[in-house]
Amino acid sequence: MSNAVIVEQEPKLKDRFGHIVIPDVTATMIDKENYPHFHEAKPLYVVQETGDAIFVPSGWYHQVRNMEDTISINHNWFNGYNICEVWGFLKREYAAVEHELEHLKDIGLVGRDFVDQCQRVMLANTGINYAEFRELLYVKSNEVLSQREYCKNDKNKDSTTGEMDLVIQLGHVREILLQLDAALDTIYDAEDANVDEGGLDVTYNWKYVQ
Repeated sequence: MSNAVIVEQEPKLKDRFGHIVIPDVTATMIDKENYPHFHEAKPLYVVQETGDAIFVPSGWYHQVRNMEDTISINHNWFNGYNICEVWGFLKREYAAVEHELEHLKDIGLVGRDFVDQCQRVMLANTGINYAEFRELLYVKSNEVLSQREYCKNDKNKDSTTGEMDLVIQLGHVREILLQLDAALDTIYDAEDANVDEGGLDVTYNWKYVQ
């Protein structure tokens, strides 16, 4: 079953408004009125044995059922091709944190202190914040640039194809870094503008950014 076919199944698992995916696809009683297209979905079953690793691509809805006591190790990663989705997710996460902490401004947590707190909460919730994301992109960009130099010096066909792939990924990373820098400038400038003159004496240094 192709990636396109798999991805096409997920909308059929959502409610009639197209918002919420059914909580349990193995449930014996399904509300057909609320999930009108559920029975049209074609599932793909996979049995994972001890020691097996399964890669679930981005955008694939999946549900796990443990047949016995199980310890599962999950690892999420991204690359230059889905980094735009990751950046979109992080922007939504920051906006949600900012909204939830808005009340702190009433007790004097404003300016860069407020942004710092948002970044700390975002890190706790998501496992990464804007500062760490930017550092990660810079480090990875340097690695990719080194790989590209190696490919440029290797004249075989596979290396040429690999170099083009790296160039595409670098383009995506560069665009995200530009947006990330602009976002950081915007949120800090906006918060600093809300601090009265002679008010807070705030200094801030990003943990990772040189």
